[in-house]
Amino acid sequence: MSIEFLAAEIRTVFKEEVKKNGPVDRSVMINSLLKRKKIKDVQAELAAAFINDRVRQVLNRLSEEGDTPDKAGKKSSFQLSIPGFESERIQPGYWITRKKEPSFIPVMNLTAEETRAVAEHHRKMGEGCQLHAEELDRLADWKEEHPKDAQ
Repeated sequence: MSIEFLAAEIRTVFKEEVKKNGPVDRSVMINSLLKRKKIKDVQAELAAAFINDRVRQVLNRLSEEGDTPDKAGKKSSFQLSIPGFESERIQPGYWITRKKEPSFIPVMNLTAEETRAVAEHHRKMGEGCQLHAEELDRLADWKEEHPKDAQ
């Protein structure tokens, strides 16, 4: 099973699971993929270990996709549309820990408390980005003041 094929399978299973159940955790994704490919026993344990990280990578990419065009310029099939809200600023879903397991939860399935926690997380990330930018500005200033040392 190639990485590209696996990524396509993960996307397909994810979209099916979201339509069916809403929230999707990694174990559901892994089990669905194993059933789809009829992988059992020891092979299933090895396959689960292999695809676990790949599932997370693909789901993270899907969560950021939203309304962005794909390579062919068409809108993603996993679009977010909430009347009155900026779709490019809200992801279709977020990783939330429920029952001690990280789950990808569609944004409309988040509780108000979970939604506020995600907002706070983004505020903290923004503060970190601001500090990062300030330090880069400081570095640029230093490079201008010390051109010989900056090479």
